[in-house]
Amino acid sequence: MTTIVEVPPPVNAGDPNTWAALAEAALWNAELLAELGYADLNDPEATAVTMAVPSSTRRTLRWVALDDPDDHDSVVGAVSCSLTLKDNLSVAGVHGIVRPDRRRQGIGTRLFDEAERRAQAEGRSTLQSWVSQVGSPNAEAPGVLAPTEGSGYIDGTRPSPRFMLGRGYVLEQVEVHSMLRVPVPSEILEPLAGAAARRVGDDYDLMSWLDRCPDELLDAFARLRVAMIDAPSGGVEQEAAYWDADRVREVEGRWNDGGVDTVTTAARHTATGELAGYTQLIRFRERPDSAIQEDTVVIAGHRGHRLGMHLKIANLRLVAEHWPAVRRIHTWNADENDYMRSINIAHAGAGTTGYITTALFLQQAKLDALLVPYRGAAPALQDMVGNHVDLFFTTPQAVLPLIKAGQLRAYGITAKEAYEQFPGAASFVDQYGPKLEIQYWHALFAPAATPKPAMEKLNGALQALLDDPAIVRSWTATGVLPYAKEQRSPDAAQAYFRSEIARWGEVIRDNGIHAPE
Repeated sequence: MTTIVEVPPPVNAGDPNTWAALAEAALWNAELLAELGYADLNDPEATAVTMAVPSSTRRTLRWVALDDPDDHDSVVGAVSCSLTLKDNLSVAGVHGIVRPDRRRQGIGTRLFDEAERRAQAEGRSTLQSWVSQVGSPNAEAPGVLAPTEGSGYIDGTRPSPRFMLGRGYVLEQVEVHSMLRVPVPSEILEPLAGAAARRVGDDYDLMSWLDRCPDELLDAFARLRVAMIDAPSGGVEQEAAYWDADRVREVEGRWNDGGVDTVTTAARHTATGELAGYTQLIRFRERPDSAIQEDTVVIAGHRGHRLGMHLKIANLRLVAEHWPAVRRIHTWNADENDYMRSINIAHAGAGTTGYITTALFLQQAKLDALLVPYRGAAPALQDMVGNHVDLFFTTPQAVLPLIKAGQLRAYGITAKEAYEQFPGAASFVDQYGPKLEIQYWHALFAPAATPKPAMEKLNGALQALLDDPAIVRSWTATGVLPYAKEQRSPDAAQAYFRSEIARWGEVIRDNGIHAPE
């Protein structure tokens, strides 16, 4: 008979009651390792113990399921109930896990019953939890779930979401996990740094620190931490988190005690002296080859200057200097938070159609991005499927099989009209303007000295092929459409070609794009 036991929160890291936090962390770590195939996100023991001790702003209650109540090594499940103490006093975070071989035996139900009853007794009327899964299902897949607000999908047929839905929980938001491989090549980082620096100009100064915020910035940094309330939260209503100088110092101390290092860069507005934004990375000391992106904030009134990119590039340089062993940086963003998620966009090489299309998209959408180069479309698509990069502009033919297989999702198209092959995909023309109407076109060229009669004969043969219904049907199935007949003459094609040179020349000049040396 499995016994559910509540274990009081430890009063310090040496308290014997830390065993429960360690047992819960071991269950989660095993789950993440099995799901992801790596341990970058696993909590070290020192971190789990330190975070189990109540702080001035949060207290975490914990229950464990044991096969033998006298044997702490017999834990088969755990649940925690996290209670904020100075803000969001109607909310509790309830998170539980059961060892895979002991699921569907009622253990999870009993654990959640305990945590939910206590949350209600503590006056919490809103309970929040989360589930994780690898990949994003096709929007048309059976059992797919979409949040009440925002975007994204999860597979609602899997056990974890079915369990939560059965208890009355509602999917409110989907977050996407991304990974950046570092160091970022200088030929990628330096053009981005230069473009961001030009936009920022002399209006902002950057200040960086390791682990401990300078005393003279402490109060301003605490006020800046409150600004995370601007981050998308789906259908979840929440108050701004409580922050003051004392809490900043308390968090710094707890991270240090838990074996966590931090790198932080903040931007100060030179005209007013106020902090306008910051970004922060953390690293577990016992896991020096990976880091985790914490908050990135640019407060209202200071956006649109590429400050987010400017801050992140500065922090990446600090990582290279102070944490040279780091090879991967992990981050999570709301699926609908395009601005923050745009940090990783793949392209098939400098000068390719996808590369300059991406540059124009970022220009029109007023987004910052880290452009990740690949040697062609195939490896870029492989990393897209693996969720290592967020976006990739390519041809319909390249992605239709992957979309149909549920491995990728069409986010948007560079056309005014909807395409039946991409149901639900947004029109970037509608969203960001007519400059994003982009045709990936093919043309037949001949030497400049080709006689006009020969050109007309060749064009006539091509026109006949393009009017063949069987060929049109075959192309349409892959997202390819022939131009209207009046646009297919040699003169019309030549005029269009010249307009494309002028158009993309402007994009190349505006974005400082150069051929790789």
